[in-house]
Amino acid sequence: MMFLDGTVRQDWKTKTSHVLAEGDIKALLEAKPDVLIVGTGNAGMMRPASDFKKSLKEKGVELLLLKTGDALKKLKVLREQGRKVGACLHIGC
Repeated sequence: MMFLDGTVRQDWKTKTSHVLAEGDIKALLEAKPDVLIVGTGNAGMMRPASDFKKSLKEKGVELLLLKTGDALKKLKVLREQGRKVGACLHIGC
């Protein structure tokens, strides 16, 4: 998981395999990103929990679901643009 200031938390993981829930990234969401990039893995296996997209929309957070390689590229571009962007990247598969 990467916070808005570029700090990386390497021990991050979801509680349920391949399902991202709001509680999995609570600390990141408390930083109030404008954009949340979710790297879904090379195979695109990780998905948000059913209520996650709605919750982010209510918070005004744009959600981008991309395969992890593409997510890293997009993260770089958005950070260079000065956007308040956080990321959680599935690297297991």
